[in-house]
Amino acid sequence: PVSSPGTTPVGAACAANVDCVEGAFCATGQAASVCTALLASGQPCDDSTQCVLGTACIVTPSSNGALTCASPPGQGEPCAPGSCNSPTDFCDLASLTCQPRLAVGAACDRTAAGCVAYAYCGAGGTCVARGEVGAACEPAPAASTCLAGLLCERGTCALPTPLVCPS
Repeated sequence: PVSSPGTTPVGAACAANVDCVEGAFCATGQAASVCTALLASGQPCDDSTQCVLGTACIVTPSSNGALTCASPPGQGEPCAPGSCNSPTDFCDLASLTCQPRLAVGAACDRTAAGCVAYAYCGAGGTCVARGEVGAACEPAPAASTCLAGLLCERGTCALPTPLVCPS
């Protein structure tokens, strides 16, 4: 039997992370799932819920492609794609360092997703502002050219159709 959420001690059987005491996670994939102490920086991991506070489960330049609990890199530090500490930074593929996201009008690499959140890297290799409601748009293979939360419907950025509950 599994204890009440948050009370199962390290070393005891568990079904989910919420079962384990603070500072532990439910390690699955073994013969039996058990509460295990959170992993310290430098330890191999499967996801960030397994790592101690202040670290994340990321690929680091020194981990040879393996996921490791580590402090996410800051601006100017070596990185792997998607591993920068701040959402205002991105991992520049040319330098493999965290760099500030690119402003509208800046030159960009269409494969690096380095533009600010309200822009996308256009066909000409320049960050372009995403469209507001009513703006012309093109549904792109990876993301719409409209602002987040809007849809590109028949070539125009639009609010999603609201769901109507039956009376």
